[in-house]
Amino acid sequence: MVIDRDQALERLAGNEALLDMLIKKFITDNQSAADKLNELIADNDLEEAGRFVHSIKGAAGNLSMNQLFLSAKNLENSIKQQNQIDAQLKADFEQDLQAVLNYQN
Repeated sequence: MVIDRDQALERLAGNEALLDMLIKKFITDNQSAADKLNELIADNDLEEAGRFVHSIKGAAGNLSMNQLFLSAKNLENSIKQQNQIDAQLKADFEQDLQAVLNYQN
């Protein structure tokens, strides 16, 4: 399940129109997120990469994009603890992000 709509609707007091608007905004705002992350990594700006992944994690958590939240959390923790990018965690994050970006209600 890409988005747990029931869980998200609980957070939004059942407001489906608001949920749909927030999901659409997330998708629009993050179309190039993987490219931006790759640019930050190429620039060796791991601190900013960590912040960037953190912001996606927060939005994903609020919108019950649970798998994306988990992969973002794992990647963020890896960046903070090891000060490097774990290729598998990055691939998982990008895959889960793409699943959300392809989400059709």
